[in-house]
Amino acid sequence: MDPAATVPHVHVGATSDLILTLAGDEAAFTPEGRALVRVMLTGTDPQWAQAMARTHRHAVPHARLRKWSVWQFLLRLADEEPRTVRQLIVPGAGWSPLAIDWLATNPHARAWELDIENVEAKRALVQKHARGVAPRWRNRPCDAADPGAVSSALSGSGWDATQPTTWVMEGLLYYIAPAAAISLIRTALASHPDSRMIAEVGLPYDSIHQPAGDACRDYHDQIARAIGRDHLHTHQPTELAAACGARVEAIMDPATASRLRGDSPPAFVHPLDSTQRVVLLAPAISLG
Repeated sequence: MDPAATVPHVHVGATSDLILTLAGDEAAFTPEGRALVRVMLTGTDPQWAQAMARTHRHAVPHARLRKWSVWQFLLRLADEEPRTVRQLIVPGAGWSPLAIDWLATNPHARAWELDIENVEAKRALVQKHARGVAPRWRNRPCDAADPGAVSSALSGSGWDATQPTTWVMEGLLYYIAPAAAISLIRTALASHPDSRMIAEVGLPYDSIHQPAGDACRDYHDQIARAIGRDHLHTHQPTELAAACGARVEAIMDPATASRLRGDSPPAFVHPLDSTQRVVLLAPAISLG
């Protein structure tokens, strides 16, 4: 019997349930990460995710290519700048298994997650289902939209501000106001001149091919309504980087990611078939 079948499944939030369900087996990359996903996938009614997948044919590849692109940037940093990924901070991690996956892959790495909900519940899951990496993982209650709160949450947590850090914001920038996003990115990249940030952003809907832009807008509007919001936030990566005093080192779009993965047929053909971008940012100037 699958051990995960004998443990209670947790109730996850609407957006976490959507992404984990859409990504399926590709929501995690290690046995430790998949063990967490198995006890979360059926925590809520899957009908909404199934309906979204039916009405938005790119919902599943978007979820999977987001996960894959973030992971590829982490692997790139590990190859080119290994010091940078020995400390991983994930603001607004939610129920994502990303930090657990990274710790399982990198025995010298440590990770911190910052969240305003379900901190104790996720801590209990990690301690039960990812015991091998749990001593190197921390999660702290924190509103990631408040840079001051982020700094306070990390203080005394074991995070070494004298060493470079990779920050990952997977989906978070859709949900926090642009001014808060800029402040958070500046705070993150000011931590060390060799720090990096991997962030998912959505381009403005009118900046890509139609009707793909309208389809992305409708998809995001449905998510926004489900969580009581008027809309999700969009960004042009280069403009966002400039506002933060950062520079764009690399951008991954779903068409390129699908080609690099060897998807056949590719989920997307042209970069402007989707608003989704995963961006690798670095400090461009002194951000102190």
